[in-house]
Amino acid sequence: MTYMDATNEINAGFPSKNGLMWWALNIKADATLTWDIYEKGAALFSPHLGIPGFEWYLVAQPIP
Repeated sequence: MTYMDATNEINAGFPSKNGLMWWALNIKADATLTWDIYEKGAALFSPHLGIPGFEWYLVAQPIP
């Protein structure tokens, strides 16, 4: 099973057929901007954090 097969199988179980969402944002390292993005995401998603199976987090991955 490939990653896409697993994603499609999970998505099929949701009424909207879109149970997983992935976004990527590439920015120059800037602590203020990164914190602003985190705060905005937390404000948008915090009302949903009590829903079973719902998760939200911000991951920083340096790309050499």
